[in-house]
Amino acid sequence: PKEAFRTDAKCESGRIVLAGWSTENGVENLKLARWFSLEIFPEQLPMLFKEDGASQWCSTAAELLASYAASFAFGHLEKGGGSKNLRMAITGGTDNKSNQALQEKNMSTKWPLLAVHMQVSSQLLANGVRMRLRWRPREENVPADAITNGDHSLFDVKNRVEFSLDDLPLSFFRELCASRNEFMSLRETQVDVKPAEGKQSKRQKLASKTAW
Repeated sequence: PKEAFRTDAKCESGRIVLAGWSTENGVENLKLARWFSLEIFPEQLPMLFKEDGASQWCSTAAELLASYAASFAFGHLEKGGGSKNLRMAITGGTDNKSNQALQEKNMSTKWPLLAVHMQVSSQLLANGVRMRLRWRPREENVPADAITNGDHSLFDVKNRVEFSLDDLPLSFFRELCASRNEFMSLRETQVDVKPAEGKQSKRQKLASKTAW
C-alpha cells in the first residue's frame, strides 16, 4: 500500500525530536510536501526521560509517537462522529523495525512503549482508522532524519504544519503513566516489609509442598 507519511525520531539528552512529512503530493519534489517537527522536553513528558535527562532508552516509543504525531498533523485523526467500523487504513514509513513488529502482534509489555501503543490504538479506534507501519532502511528515510537534525532545507517552510505537544491527544497516555507511578510508589513502600511467619514443624513444611 502507498505510504501516507514517513517519520523519524531523535532521542538525546534533555530532548526528543519527532519529525515527519506527508507523501500525498508524491515523493519526488519535497518542496510540495507538508512536514512537521516537534520537540519534547523532560518537563513536558517526564516518563520518556531518565533522571539525568537521557531519552535514548525509549527510542522505539519515541518512533511510535512520531508516527502518531504524523497521523494527527496530516489530518488522519480529525474528529468525526466516531465509528465502530474501520473506514480507512493508513500506512507509514519508519526506520524502526520494532514498531513494524509491534503493529503486527499488536501488543507490548515494555514501558513506556506499552502506554504509547495503547494511546495510539485507542485514538485510531475512536476515529475508525487503522495504522500500519512499514520499516524502511535508514538510507531510504533521509529526509525525515534530516528534519530531526534541524536541517529543513529539503522542504518549504510554508508547508510546515505547526502544532504543540498540548494539541496532540495524549490524555489516555498520561493517565496510564500516572497509574504506573502510583503503583511504583506503593511498591517501594512494601520492599522491606516481610510477612511474619510462625515457626512450622517439619511435617507442616512437607505438607505445604506441592505433590510434584
